[in-house]
Amino acid sequence: MTHKTAAALRGLLVRSITNDRGQEFSDATRIEKKMGITVFYSDSYSWYQPGTNENRIGVLRRYLPKGSDLSALHWKQLKRIEFEINNIPMKCLDWRTPYEAMLKKSCTAFV
Repeated sequence: MTHKTAAALRGLLVRSITNDRGQEFSDATRIEKKMGITVFYSDSYSWYQPGTNENRIGVLRRYLPKGSDLSALHWKQLKRIEFEINNIPMKCLDWRTPYEAMLKKSCTAFV
């Protein structure tokens, strides 16, 4: 997972990553060392801390219900879902989309 995460974030200005406590993030210390960033975790039993993350998971579930077989999807389908989710304005970003906030520009067309 570490190399895939690093590859996905390559070229982006990343200062930190916030993960939940899932097993899939157990190698986060390698990410910290490899990328020179800080990885944060929400506290156990503190449901109020990862609010934005939980919100995005809820949005993702509209496209992919829990237990969906991702191997049955073509990569183009996954990229389309990623694009649509990252172009939903968010209150915590002053109603900018995640793409606009991250890339500092407007992204209004699927490429």
